[in-house]
Amino acid sequence: LIVPVESPLIIGDKAVVYLEVKPNGYRPQLISLGQRVDAGYIVLEGLKSGDNIVSRGAFRLDSDLQIQGHMSMMNVWQQELQTAKEKAEVQAAIDPMMKKHVQPGLLKVAEQWVKIQEALSKGDLSTAIVDFKHLDHLVHGIPHLQDITILAQLDKELHAVNVLIEDAVNNRKSKILAPRLADFSETLLRAQEFIGFGSGKQWAVMHCPMVPRDGDKEGASWIQKPGELWNPFFFGGMKHCGEHKEDIDD
Repeated sequence: LIVPVESPLIIGDKAVVYLEVKPNGYRPQLISLGQRVDAGYIVLEGLKSGDNIVSRGAFRLDSDLQIQGHMSMMNVWQQELQTAKEKAEVQAAIDPMMKKHVQPGLLKVAEQWVKIQEALSKGDLSTAIVDFKHLDHLVHGIPHLQDITILAQLDKELHAVNVLIEDAVNNRKSKILAPRLADFSETLLRAQEFIGFGSGKQWAVMHCPMVPRDGDKEGASWIQKPGELWNPFFFGGMKHCGEHKEDIDD
């Protein structure tokens, strides 16, 4: 995959392009570039065939978005730095012995989250409420929960879900709950990346661009068992909305 020379805004060994997510609607996308060729830059990761990007005027678009307070290259770079900081912190905090203690609890959380996703995607909301209570118990059973930032964040985001869950489910207000579910889901994905579940299994990462989020965030990703996609964010509506993003070996 090759992008025109004018498309990427280069930051160190990374770059940002503007990806079209809707007509005249764009968001910054972090990519990795390979060598420059006559037609532009080779893209190593971050884009797939069929993605539409801004080929000219990316710098002007980025400046306009920064002035308007929308998501821009600067936000993406800050997120990248934060992710690197979190990863370094986890690696420093977790020695191999501690990881052995943390991973089994994190795996139970992931398996329970998959169970909840299936219930939500099928519209089985009463089961989901019961399962969320068990999920809370499992999260609080993870050793060193408050000692590692990514795990403390997972706990905080689950609490935000639990504050809203019964009202959202009883009144079928999926739009209220979806941003909180998305925050929890993506933090769990980062925990898998930084710490791992220790399952020895393959997991599938799915993504739906339609999930409502706070601010300029758009869409959400989640982890599930390989196979048919089950979207948990719409309480039984659009249950297969989304796409398979990647498989990860745990």
